[in-house]
Amino acid sequence: MRTPDQFQDQYSSKYLRGYLSTEDAAAYLGYQPYTLRRARFENLLAGVVPPTYVKQGSRVFYRLEDLTNWLSQFKPQTSTAENRGEQSPRGSQS
Repeated sequence: MRTPDQFQDQYSSKYLRGYLSTEDAAAYLGYQPYTLRRARFENLLAGVVPPTYVKQGSRVFYRLEDLTNWLSQFKPQTSTAENRGEQSPRGSQS
């Protein structure tokens, strides 16, 4: 996976410094570009409001800082069992 600096290196324009295209933003977040485009329309990504974006004509850009902040709202997990929280295991009876 590319680092944030590697995503940035492809843009030489000082006006786009700090911004990623939809394709690069999707890769940075771990989604397909289509999923990010659909999230703009549906206002939902991973069960929460998607990251903010800016439009320049028909082009869409995401601030790298906004993407990083959006990702930081999710708690790191070590297993999917953490999603169940305090629920009792399947098959057990109280």
